[in-house]
Amino acid sequence: MKKKKSNIKAKRVLVLVLAVIVLLTIFVIKGCVGRSKTVTITGGALEYKIGKDAYSFSTQPIICGFPETDEQDCYFPVSDILATYEYNVSINSETGEVTASNEKKTVTMSVDSNKIKDKKNEYTYKLPLIKWAGELYISQEMMSYFTKDKFEFNGEYKYVEYPHRDLMEDTYIDDTYRLNGEVTTYNNVSVVDGKAMEVLGMPDSNCESYAKVINSLADALPDVQVYNIVVPSMTEFYGPEELYKDQISGIRKIYENLDEKVMPVNVVKEMWPHANEHLYFSTDHHWTQRGAYYAYRAFIALKSDEIADIDEFEQDNIEGFVGSWKRFMNGTPGADIMDNNPEELERFLPMVEYTGEVYLDMNLTDKWKDCEVIDLDIDQYTTFLGGDMPIIKFKTDVKNGEKLVIIKESFGNAFSTWAINNYEEVYIIDPRQWNGFNPSSDRGEFNLKTFYSEVCQFDDLIVISYPGSTTQGMRKAISNLVS
Repeated sequence: MKKKKSNIKAKRVLVLVLAVIVLLTIFVIKGCVGRSKTVTITGGALEYKIGKDAYSFSTQPIICGFPETDEQDCYFPVSDILATYEYNVSINSETGEVTASNEKKTVTMSVDSNKIKDKKNEYTYKLPLIKWAGELYISQEMMSYFTKDKFEFNGEYKYVEYPHRDLMEDTYIDDTYRLNGEVTTYNNVSVVDGKAMEVLGMPDSNCESYAKVINSLADALPDVQVYNIVVPSMTEFYGPEELYKDQISGIRKIYENLDEKVMPVNVVKEMWPHANEHLYFSTDHHWTQRGAYYAYRAFIALKSDEIADIDEFEQDNIEGFVGSWKRFMNGTPGADIMDNNPEELERFLPMVEYTGEVYLDMNLTDKWKDCEVIDLDIDQYTTFLGGDMPIIKFKTDVKNGEKLVIIKESFGNAFSTWAINNYEEVYIIDPRQWNGFNPSSDRGEFNLKTFYSEVCQFDDLIVISYPGSTTQGMRKAISNLVS
């Protein structure tokens, strides 16, 4: 009996040992199958490796910094990186919600949110999912939800600061450069110390209504990054106290009423340190190309891009320039004052090669003529773009794939000359020449949604205005582009 019991005990031990061996084998095999790999990513390159397998990004990873929190991380294009881990990605363009799913699970994320939700839990990370330069990006930290692989980095990465919405709370203009001579008025144009200027207020009602129009464009174009630029007129910087209307407060009111999907651009913060330069004409109701440069630099910095210093651009200037105010004050002493106070018309030429064409229809089939960024044969403000055109298409040798649409009145002409240097394609639209706004120059229907879906899937949209174009007429012209 003792021998039999001993055999039974030995068998039990053997079975137990075999079971342990089987479990250890399964654990080892499972461990080998699920063992983390090294993901090798090189800044400036599109190819990356997971273990020994090679993959490609559609656009390069970036280092994104968040100035308000001093945090930063490496960010990858969402669709590319998640596809390599067998996730299908879909994006709700209206809500910004991103869904990633495979055979086992479905998770959701949202643009500008630092949370990932699955069926059971919600996970919070330091930094959010972002949309930058038209692409969705996910941080290395967030990727820890999807994989335990180890990321290894080398090479040089483009650093960008995630744009924050500057609503101009801390932006003011003091009296440093205010003129203090006697103000005379001719045909509703104010003249002081030989300089003419337009006096424009910005009532709250106009500002709030204007913001609603800009919001409607963003609603109609959910896949486009919409920027709004409102430029003060000359009186804000230089007008004597009796002409000063505090346009900064009006611009602030507009920006406060913009939806979060619209990015406001604080151009005053960039222009004010250069107020001792020639930012506005004294004989014309527009700003100068120099003034527009500083405004454009504020915009391009918001995109974490850059433009060369203004002194690096080739110039072709005109001396003795007398602009539009002479015509407005024709037959009065004001016209003579303009003649006696000529100024310089600075013209900065693009650094890139380009072709420009003016079209008379939304589909870009009815070409009217070729167009220069700066027409050197014209000695007035219309030297910029040749004046106000229905729609201009510029194609450049920038070769970055980025496409921009600018909606503007004439103030936007000088601004547009700078955009040529940063985009592969630039489309410049004057809403006053479409949808019956001005019957004498009407070019028919223009709908931005149709233009986006059928003609050009542009990345960025800028609406640039000055105080005079926040009024009802111009608001309607802009609104008609998506109605």
